[in-house]
Amino acid sequence: MRGSQTPVTHAAGTSGQTPTKQRLAFKSLTLFATREDAAADRGGYAVYDLGAKPVEAGVGQGEDTVITKLPIRSLRAGHYAAARVRVAYVRYAVRSTLHSLGYAVPGEYENVQVLASDTLLDGQLRQRGYYRYTFRSPLTAPVSVEGTDAPVPLTTGLGGISLETGAEGLTYLVPVDLTIDTAVSYDLHAIYEVNTHESFRWRDEAAPGYAAGVYDTTPTSFEPVVSFGANSARLYWEQ
Repeated sequence: MRGSQTPVTHAAGTSGQTPTKQRLAFKSLTLFATREDAAADRGGYAVYDLGAKPVEAGVGQGEDTVITKLPIRSLRAGHYAAARVRVAYVRYAVRSTLHSLGYAVPGEYENVQVLASDTLLDGQLRQRGYYRYTFRSPLTAPVSVEGTDAPVPLTTGLGGISLETGAEGLTYLVPVDLTIDTAVSYDLHAIYEVNTHESFRWRDEAAPGYAAGVYDTTPTSFEPVVSFGANSARLYWEQ
């Protein structure tokens, strides 16, 4: 797993920032011969499924995490055009100005959200939709809210990546162009690269004290978030 924050073009009319401390907990990878098969979730080849032990990986620029290791001869040879990637949970932080009782307090939200049911998070079993948002600022004590109805992450649609909601949780659908040759006699790295450049995006609102390009919030509301999570992803070989 490799992170990238290479600049990309975003939709007009939105503001954005690149999250920090962003980590995804990878659960499984399944490859498909066609995009149609991936969309229908049929005939897939399950490369790995980590079950209750997902691997948490950072997606900052240049971050590199080994998710799993497999003998190449144990893989299924062939060409694959699409992948389904399941993520158990996501952590990230975004800068914000919190408006309360006439004060504007700069700080950041440290958020965690569960995307797959029966996920072990920080020692507790959580179901899809659980979230915890913590506002931190040098000017105030940390304040946390949690619940079970977190908004579904939305992608920016760059690179053809999309999200599907299923019975067990959320799945990223990613177009790929990957050939597995099990006859090779040297080590290969299958790189799953995720771009998160300014992927947290919102629409600025006109309200007293609010500023353009700043994610403004109150204790009970926030500016409309239009996307967060991965902008795009690609899967490729590297020797």
